[in-house]
Amino acid sequence: MQPNDEHLLRSLGTDTDALAEFYRRHVERVLTFVVRRVHSPEDAADLTQAVFVAVIDCADRFDPRRGTAIGWLYGVATNTVASWRRQQARGADAALRAGGHRLLDADEYALLEDRLAAAHVASRVREGIAALPAGQRALLELMTIDGLTAREAAQAVGIHPAAARMQLTRARRRVRRHLDVTRPDPPAGASRQPTIDYTEAST
Repeated sequence: MQPNDEHLLRSLGTDTDALAEFYRRHVERVLTFVVRRVHSPEDAADLTQAVFVAVIDCADRFDPRRGTAIGWLYGVATNTVASWRRQQARGADAALRAGGHRLLDADEYALLEDRLAAAHVASRVREGIAALPAGQRALLELMTIDGLTAREAAQAVGIHPAAARMQLTRARRRVRRHLDVTRPDPPAGASRQPTIDYTEAST
C-alpha cells in the first residue's frame, strides 16, 4: 500500500524517498498554481522548486488535526509566492528610482490592445479580483482557479472554513459590483448580452 501524503510529510526529515514521492505526486499541482500567478516560465520553475524547499524546511509543522496535506501544501505555495512578489515589488521600486519607468514599444502596445480586445470580460474580472483585499483575493483564486474546497482554501490561508465562506461571499459580491460598474453600454439598437458569472466556485 502506498503511504498517504500525511505519512510522507512526517517522514521527510529521515527518508529521501518520501520527498521524492511527495514531489512526484504534487509537482504538477504546484507548478500549475505558480504558473497562474507569475508571467515568466523561468520564475515559475524557480518558484516551484522554492515551494518544495519550503516544504522540507517546515514539514515538521504540518498538523493533520488542522487539515489535509493538500491544504497545507497550498498554504506553503501561497506564502512562497507572496514572499516572492514582495521581493519583486521592492526590486521594481528600486529600479524605478534608479532608471525611471520603461515605456512600452509599439509592438508591445499592439499586443496589449489585441489581448484586451479579445478578453475584455476576463480583464474586468481580473481587475475586480485584483481590487479585493488580499485575504479575499487569495480565497477566490484558490477556489475558482485552483479548484480547492472551502475547507482546503481556509487551511491554506489560515482561517476557519466558516470565515472562509463568509469572505468568499463578500469577494464574489465585490467582483460582481465591479463588473456592473465597468460593463460597457451596448451600441444603439443592440441588445445587451447576458452577463457570464465568472465568480462562482464550489463550497
